[in-house]
Amino acid sequence: VQNNGSSFTYDDEMIALANSLTHKTKNDIKQSHDIFRWIRKNIKYREDKRSKHISYRGALQVFLDREGVCGEQAALQVTLDRLAGNISYLAEVGDDHACALHLSPSGRSILIDTTSPKGFDIHYKDIKILSDDHSLARYRE
Repeated sequence: VQNNGSSFTYDDEMIALANSLTHKTKNDIKQSHDIFRWIRKNIKYREDKRSKHISYRGALQVFLDREGVCGEQAALQVTLDRLAGNISYLAEVGDDHACALHLSPSGRSILIDTTSPKGFDIHYKDIKILSDDHSLARYRE
């Protein structure tokens, strides 16, 4: 997690949110699911702002605006998951869709699509985990 200039931007309010959503359980999968539910309830998907010519905004901007496209919401999921102490990455699925991927210490991988009501532990055929360096290439302030 990085506090500025990346896909994984955050502030003190996001740290407090991650703690409040996850402090009641040590189970990393439940923590990630609680973050997913918060994003589904509080962050709107905005198709009209989606453009192949505009890079993704960072997680902090999505959090503040309370809206974002798939990759932006995925960055927020990854950031909050990491702030909770979990292992999470951005992932591309299909031709032009992004999700979060939670990697549990138990060895379980959970794909999280915050744009879908049933997106927690969703299954897609083609999944490409993105390195943080690659995901940053799509971000600009």
